[in-house]
Amino acid sequence: ASVTAYVVCEKPGKPFKRRKVSEVSSSKPIAAQSRTVAEATCGKKKHVVSGGFLVVGTTPSSPVPSVGIDESMPVGKRTWHVGLYASPTDDTPPGSSLTTFAYCKKNK
Repeated sequence: ASVTAYVVCEKPGKPFKRRKVSEVSSSKPIAAQSRTVAEATCGKKKHVVSGGFLVVGTTPSSPVPSVGIDESMPVGKRTWHVGLYASPTDDTPPGSSLTTFAYCKKNK
């Protein structure tokens, strides 16, 4: 098996200007025994600097779905993409969801 890691690097502004990072997200329901993809896209005049995901059941007390995350990466300049697969042996609670996060900065 192989693992690929993605890192988005950015030089600091001169003289190390502080630029705010904003967050956008997108959620999709996780269907049992199938593939789920969610993408979060930064607004116009912004670019993605990082991203992540959250997998949850229907309530805080429900079990966390057992899924295989096989994609978490930038796509283009503005989007973060996450893909997962709920296999036939996983017990995915109905109402489970995948939320993808993109962290965005203003273009120079």
